[in-house]
Amino acid sequence: MLSRRLIGTVLTKENHVVQSIGFKRHLPLGKPNVTVGFLDQWGIDEIFLMDIDSGDWNSVEKLR
Repeated sequence: MLSRRLIGTVLTKENHVVQSIGFKRHLPLGKPNVTVGFLDQWGIDEIFLMDIDSGDWNSVEKLR
């Protein structure tokens, strides 16, 4: 029997979690570690962290 899984998606830009509005505007929501903590508390099975910043390729290291 297959069970349903919850997968959270977190968009980051310039080391902040953002909400994309029409792929052009980005509303800042907070820090990635706080957002991931909330998703973990809510029992999310997987977290998809996507860095949409077009700059530094090594910016994922800054999130740790």
